Amino acid sequence: INDACFSPDNQIIAAASADFAIRLWNIKDATSAYVYTNHSASVMRVRFTSKEAWYSGNKFMLSTSLDGSCRIWDCNDFEKIPLYITDHLAVSTLMHKPLEFLCCCWHPNGKEFICGSNDKFARIYSIYYDDYNNLNWKCIAVLRGHEGEVQHVEYSKDGNIIITEDVKKVFLWVRYNNNYYLHSVIKRKSSVNICRLSCNSKFLIGSYSR
Repeated sequence: INDACFSPDNQIIAAASADFAIRLWNIKDATSAYVYTNHSASVMRVRFTSKEAWYSGNKFMLSTSLDGSCRIWDCNDFEKIPLYITDHLAVSTLMHKPLEFLCCCWHPNGKEFICGSNDKFARIYSIYYDDYNNLNWKCIAVLRGHEGEVQHVEYSKDGNIIITEDVKKVFLWVRYNNNYYLHSVIKRKSSVNICRLSCNSKFLIGSYSR
């Protein structure tokens, strides 16, 4: 198991696995609810929308995989085919190596999310319903500057700050007029293991390998 998380209503546990599957369990009776095998490689992350988004009607589950895709499930109906998201243009930047999505995070509004990948970029996507009430997506920004795989991404609680992390650097981005701008870069000679924002977005905590 690469990752696991609770749904905001504490009814479901979702787990992302190296066997290409996402498994959902009912917390109340510990029974298996669903097993999804839509991905064709290891599933790295699985995330539900925030509690605020969930109770405002944006009930979605997001997954990222080494198969170079993200999938979004409508949690109102887990039987629906998930939305498929990828970036076909990434092949040129990777010099014909396959694209791999390594991490993800929902914006607090549940209508936007960010994914980090092995091509050194972090991509921001928005989701929306088209005129036929079908869930759709578009890439609204690409955050550049990393020199290695983007292994962690995170929104602040208000959605106005993003941190993106590779093995040597942590980038801090700020939102202004619906665009994200690079604010600062934290560099380390040793490897970055983990970096997280505080709830008030005033502090960063990180661990590093010596």
